[in-house]
Amino acid sequence: MDDKYFIGKLRAIDLNRNQLENKEILSRISTLINQAKDNKVTAWEMFLQGEYAYYSDEYDNSFLYTSRAVNLNPTNYYFQQSLGVDYFQQGDYHKAEQCFYEAILCYPNEEGMNYSAYIDLATVLRYLREYAKSIEKCNEILKTLGDEAINSIYGMRAKESIARTYLAQSEPEKALEYLNEIGAKNSCDPDLLEAYANTYEIKGKYSEASVYYNRAISYAKNDSLLEVLQLKIKNISGIIQGLKAGCSPSDAQLLVSSFQSADKELWPIIQRIFVHNEESGTITNKYHDSYSERDNKAPIYSDNILISLKGWSSSTPFLSEARGWNSLPTFFPKAQNHCKSRADIRKH
Repeated sequence: MDDKYFIGKLRAIDLNRNQLENKEILSRISTLINQAKDNKVTAWEMFLQGEYAYYSDEYDNSFLYTSRAVNLNPTNYYFQQSLGVDYFQQGDYHKAEQCFYEAILCYPNEEGMNYSAYIDLATVLRYLREYAKSIEKCNEILKTLGDEAINSIYGMRAKESIARTYLAQSEPEKALEYLNEIGAKNSCDPDLLEAYANTYEIKGKYSEASVYYNRAISYAKNDSLLEVLQLKIKNISGIIQGLKAGCSPSDAQLLVSSFQSADKELWPIIQRIFVHNEESGTITNKYHDSYSERDNKAPIYSDNILISLKGWSSSTPFLSEARGWNSLPTFFPKAQNHCKSRADIRKH
């Protein structure tokens, strides 16, 4: 069993990841680990252990095993690319960029272009806000594919990446051009539907965005993706309720985003601010004026927000903890992981 065998098996998992439940992915990788052991392919055994850890949401172990695999075989482009994903997962975008360039350089000349690494490189450039370079890398893919781009999975991913780059720049109309070219509106791919919904969200068309986020949920099987989409639906629901209660669009978004990192159980309390409080139109302005941060970047909730919650008995546990709260979760971990490495950047 050579590199091509393992790479082929892993790419088959990647291309079908939205149609596979996580336990099926782990089962397939476990089989590959045993095959690597039986054939005494140590580097691949290390790497596959990293893959198993990655899909088990054990990202530290994923990085550890993948790093060992790269040390054993530094010219393996697949290992380099995966290490780049692990760095991306950690938020080290510059090291991720270096790994993706290395994966491109190590790719066999006779096999042409490493489309997957180019797309990953375009993604990390977007996160580095090098938007023009990101689009340039995707256009290189489309130019190389030529007429085949319309039927190529990598052509579709390149156009999706360009669309996401325009979304990152709050240019939903340009993003829609590319998403429409790849049929995102009527797609069964939850990632594409999520991007399509995002265009409406940016335009402030929250009801339309909700429709496509819900459609994405209906096709999503991955737990991390589901958590992301469900959170987006909650946020949009909160904004819609805020608008109905008299908040301006910016105020509604501010209050929802301010509590975005709060614990799930707080969500009903936040909704009550919108639905029941007659002063909801001014709460967020007062909150914004008195907003401050501790050294650990956790918000100190203002008296105005606490006063607005005072009337509801179910909020009492929250009130007792909110003043001087030392820390908050930084978004839901699984949701954050998906956003950064499964919706935007593919494992391979």
